[in-house]
Amino acid sequence: MDESNKVDRKDGTSLSEQDLQDLKMIVRRTIAFEQFRGTAQKLQIFKTKYSETKQRRVSDVEAEAKVWLENVGWAEAAGILDPNYRFLLTLYPIERIHDERWFGDLYESDLCEINAGMDAIRKREGLDDDEDWRIGEGPEDWEELQREYSGVLDRKFEETLREYGLHEIADLFHRDREAFDAEREQGRRLAFGEISEMEQIYAAQKRLEVEAEKCAKGGAYYAATVMIGSAMEAALLFACLKRLDRALSVRDQLPKSERPDRKNPMRWRFAELARIASEAGWLPDFLVGDRRVSSQSLVEIIRKLRNLAHPSRHLSDPVIRDIKGEYEHAQAAYNLLERYLSESGDDATVQKVAFF
Repeated sequence: MDESNKVDRKDGTSLSEQDLQDLKMIVRRTIAFEQFRGTAQKLQIFKTKYSETKQRRVSDVEAEAKVWLENVGWAEAAGILDPNYRFLLTLYPIERIHDERWFGDLYESDLCEINAGMDAIRKREGLDDDEDWRIGEGPEDWEELQREYSGVLDRKFEETLREYGLHEIADLFHRDREAFDAEREQGRRLAFGEISEMEQIYAAQKRLEVEAEKCAKGGAYYAATVMIGSAMEAALLFACLKRLDRALSVRDQLPKSERPDRKNPMRWRFAELARIASEAGWLPDFLVGDRRVSSQSLVEIIRKLRNLAHPSRHLSDPVIRDIKGEYEHAQAAYNLLERYLSESGDDATVQKVAFF
């Protein structure tokens, strides 16, 4: 080990290489968080200095954008930035710079000939200087100039992204505008609270399914069972939110000692969600030959495996487990239950299954 990287504990014992790497990661995260707070304070100074009633110069917006991007970078390095917000937060200062440069006539040299052509068409067609046609409704030569105008703005926006080192986003903007717009829209809807709880729960369910598959492929079956169990809980919660009136009606009909304390399904426990989904008729039982398999028992298998995330479960149930086989059992049960949970109405009945 490089002596310059050697760190001693208080008792004089040298740290292992792994300890040293862990400590470095902790220190890096701590420093990043301190830098994040520092840049956040600088942004607050900008906000105070340039209130909405004061005119900002383009250079002011550019200076603030630089600090804003530093703040986003430090937040990411500190591990406190939700990836779903990163795209929009990174774009925000670039869009402001682009707009300020455009409205400040900094693109005039690229747009002057196009603007002159548009003025001539307005005059020819009897429009005032401040009148335009809606997109797609103007003369053919006007529409052509509109496309050229938009092309210049797109090129300038991409150049601004690259100017600030955002080459990956610039590449996406250049290569796949639909994907670029979709990612930006997702961040915007999250930021402004336009994504419902149901949509967020469903998205979480799908992420957990993917994580379970990744864990299983890597041989991390304990982790995979936790992920698939969490996905099952998300699927049950989504069903209760989707059919909220029915879920609450079932809750109210349960004996007081067995019903969830609160009326908000977001506060219900795994077992409570499963009970209500079953009582509501959203999950059928299955008849395999002459054997009846209840959905409730399948959910319980998944739930118990999910609870292996708690160390005490390994003490209370000290079994030599075939965790790979148990995960595959849980995954098969999840696939079956999730399909019926998402497709069934309020009258799920016993499903007969041919036994081969």
